Amino acid sequence: MAGSFSKKLPIPWRALLRTPGLWACASMHLGIGWAFFTLLTCLPTYMAQILHYDIKSNSLLSSIPYVMGGSFSVVFGFVLDFIITRGIATKLTAYKIFNGITSLGPALTLVLVTLVGCDSTAILVLLALNGLFLGAQYTGNSINLLLLAPNFSGTMLGISNTFANGAGILAPYAVGLLTNNNQTITAWNTVFYISAGIGVVTYIAYLILCQGEVQPWNDPQIEADPEDFSSVSNKPGALTNGINNPAYSP
Repeated sequence: MAGSFSKKLPIPWRALLRTPGLWACASMHLGIGWAFFTLLTCLPTYMAQILHYDIKSNSLLSSIPYVMGGSFSVVFGFVLDFIITRGIATKLTAYKIFNGITSLGPALTLVLVTLVGCDSTAILVLLALNGLFLGAQYTGNSINLLLLAPNFSGTMLGISNTFANGAGILAPYAVGLLTNNNQTITAWNTVFYISAGIGVVTYIAYLILCQGEVQPWNDPQIEADPEDFSSVSNKPGALTNGINNPAYSP
């Protein structure tokens, strides 16, 4: 009979918005989004203006970080499963590790880009590693939200991902302010320093706020729709169906 009723899970907005773990993941989304959209929207310009690659070479080389990220996201997934199933680390510790990889890894590669000068080969390798490290985000931040509140993980992801999309607006705008009519190594180094700094700061914020347990508000009171009771009670024998007792025979 329970299957006949529609269950309503009211979103506990106040408790949800007061959960530090949500803002930990939102912070991570901001840092990851800033690094990702800086590469996505600005890497072709950097390749053309600073490294002086032609359009054909530029299009191919600009795709390498994303090929690396997509490929290694699968590898990171297997590694995460291995760590958790073997009891090597708790889920939260594993998420911290992979969030560190996807935040500190790109930050390190961008700082190194500023140190190698005009060595285009070294820069391409570092940018490929940048994309590789960004692939670890799917085994850290996104899964952490699912751990906090399985019943409301979609709502939480929507809130958290808003920060990533916000970075998608702000990062290209910041790059434009710094490099418009100023296509110099110094200007681009500033772009990379800012992206690296945001990655480090947002990861520190995550470490301070992160949580690894299901929140108490994940299971609010469930209310049945009164119309469901009406529809069931109006059917002869519906409420006693399956009860083998002569007293309940029609």
